[in-house]
Amino acid sequence: MENCISNKHILFLCFNFYNYNVEIKKKLEELGARVDMYEQIKYNLFYTFLLRLRLGKWYKNRLASKIINTCKNVEYDYILSLEIKQPEAFYQKLHTLQPKARFVLYYWDSIKFFNYLPYIKYFDKVFSFDKDDAEANDSVIYLPLFYIDSYAAIRTNDVSEKKYDLLFIASYNEERYHNLERFLEELPQNVKIYIYLRATLGIYIKCALKGLKMKWFGIRKMTQSEIANMYRQCNCVLDFDKKSQSGLTMRTIESLGAGKKIVTSNKRIKEELFFNQNNIFILGDNNPKALEDFVKKDFVSSPRIEDYSIEKWCLKLFANNVSGELV
Repeated sequence: MENCISNKHILFLCFNFYNYNVEIKKKLEELGARVDMYEQIKYNLFYTFLLRLRLGKWYKNRLASKIINTCKNVEYDYILSLEIKQPEAFYQKLHTLQPKARFVLYYWDSIKFFNYLPYIKYFDKVFSFDKDDAEANDSVIYLPLFYIDSYAAIRTNDVSEKKYDLLFIASYNEERYHNLERFLEELPQNVKIYIYLRATLGIYIKCALKGLKMKWFGIRKMTQSEIANMYRQCNCVLDFDKKSQSGLTMRTIESLGAGKKIVTSNKRIKEELFFNQNNIFILGDNNPKALEDFVKKDFVSSPRIEDYSIEKWCLKLFANNVSGELV
């Protein structure tokens, strides 16, 4: 795919989620771009404290002012925004200060959770991981998420002995917990599964008081390297999609990138280029006995998986000819 960002200057507006923003910046620079990265919002204890004091808006304005002041002195070729985290006036001001730049927006959440359509007028290209959102809006291009290089390394160099048939690592929410409970009720006993549900301290205490299975829970957020190490120890990864969105989760893409099979509740995965029934087990379409057979078999390699790498993802964001098709 054509590299449109070599020797280009990019302003990258983001937020920190498991350090994916850092991985994106790193890959853009490997592709030859100069990247200035700024967080539109910082989700940390300080921000939570300010929200309690009703100072969240002040803090966001402070972060926005820093970005705006930078844009007064630098001419950018591209401005890439990872979701919308500032008020409309911020993006309007950026547009005024950078009239020559091409603006690109990527969203890995559904419009149902935040309606970003009023912001589209400030961007030359708008991408979403949610296929339903792209199909419903002509201005939105469907582009699934990506896997980072450390997961690709697992696929190409994995010689570890497997301790688990299934791996489930996720943040806790009530829907996910009940899906997991129902799944385990039908799981054959000889299928070994590792479970880690991450919760904040407050949610952890609430779950304990409710009498939930706390052996599944932890309050520490796993690092990317720790998650990757757990991938090396399993054959398959379990994933539950949200009923309110159609987009494939990061976990789904990373698992295939790492050469791990997927057990998922998302039936839309059948529409993806990488779909292979040898690697993907769709809950509801198959029975528990079929699952037992599935988790014991080896992953089947496919060249289409490479289309979902972080490098390909970065190139597609800035490609001149990207439309509603993935490739």
